[in-house]
Amino acid sequence: MNLMQEKYDRMQKSPELNEWDTFDFECTGCGGCCYNQHNEIILSGYDFFRLKKGLRLPSYEILRKYCDFMVGHSSRLPFHILSMDYFGACKFLKDKKCSCHEFKPITCALYPLGRAVMLNKTTNKMEVKYALTSKGKCSGKSNPILVSDWLKKFNIQNSETQVQSFFNFIMTLSDQEAIKLYTKKFDFLDKKIKFEISMFLYDILYEDFNLEEDYATQVNLRTEQLPDLINNSEIFKSLFIKGQGRNDMCSCGSGKKYKNCCLKK
Repeated sequence: MNLMQEKYDRMQKSPELNEWDTFDFECTGCGGCCYNQHNEIILSGYDFFRLKKGLRLPSYEILRKYCDFMVGHSSRLPFHILSMDYFGACKFLKDKKCSCHEFKPITCALYPLGRAVMLNKTTNKMEVKYALTSKGKCSGKSNPILVSDWLKKFNIQNSETQVQSFFNFIMTLSDQEAIKLYTKKFDFLDKKIKFEISMFLYDILYEDFNLEEDYATQVNLRTEQLPDLINNSEIFKSLFIKGQGRNDMCSCGSGKKYKNCCLKK
């Protein structure tokens, strides 16, 4: 099952909150929420952008030290999750304190709230939902907190727009015919081909963003450019030609079988 769908399904079991609702919680700074998380903490493109900007490290260094790289089970798109150490602690945890506190992933900043971004199939628009998904492991005195105040505390009150832009980017990418074909053929492709396509998609999703400019603006522009980025990519075309069977419909979109089309070129 899609990890984002699992997260959304879990949130459906909790009362929905809006920005003007309150919840009871008091953070004691114990670091308990950074240990033994049973559900993977998925990083959005905006999370990764914030980490790169805050840490001033290239992607490969962040991957080597703090994150794991995965490919979606159903989407076949690359994504990141926070990696844990041998004792089950987040690798950003140092002396019971978060070493990336000012630019921590949104999931961590929101705790004990959860937030899901999903497509409303009726309106065909991305929607953001909040819920109190955990009472936390903290033993401090609980105080009523406005959701809007909690968002401001970690400077993520404007993050909805950024995250919505990224998920719209993902939806648009997944809807490209070439990506649909890639997803369909994934299990039959050579490992080398899978790796090369994953790296190509990784660059589209996470690389070459200006860290000093607004993330959402850049993502929206790249979303508009997606058809050209995908369809005009020689490496993408060549990889598909290598992975096609003689009697498959040609991935160039001609409507002919591969043996009667690009196989002859």
